[in-house]
Amino acid sequence: MSCYLCQSNEYSKRAGTVRDNRDIDVLQCDECGLVYLSSTDHIKKAGLKLNWVKHIQRYSLANHLYWLAKGRPGGHEHFNFIDTVELNKQYESQLAALEITDTIIASIST
Repeated sequence: MSCYLCQSNEYSKRAGTVRDNRDIDVLQCDECGLVYLSSTDHIKKAGLKLNWVKHIQRYSLANHLYWLAKGRPGGHEHFNFIDTVELNKQYESQLAALEITDTIIASIST
C-alpha cells in the first residue's frame, strides 16, 4: 500500500492495532513519516460518510528548506529571512491544493 502523502511504497509496521479489526496494520512511511492504516475498508463497511477534509500546513517553507539542507528542524529561526506571513499562506495554499499538507482533519458521520 502506498503512502497517502508522498506515494512511497516503502513503509514499516508499527506496534498497535485497530480496535475493531486486528487484521489491519498500522504503518509508517519510511520516506515522509506519515502514519496510516493498511486498509480503510472497515470505515466504509461501518456505513460512515466523509463530510469534509481540511488540509493544514503547520510548518513553514523556511522550516522545510532548513530540514532538507541540515536534516533537522529550526528553519523558522535560521532561515527567518524568508519566513513571512504571505509566503507561508501561499505555501500552505499550494500544499492544500495538492493535498500534501502535514496535517489532515476529516469529519466523518453516520
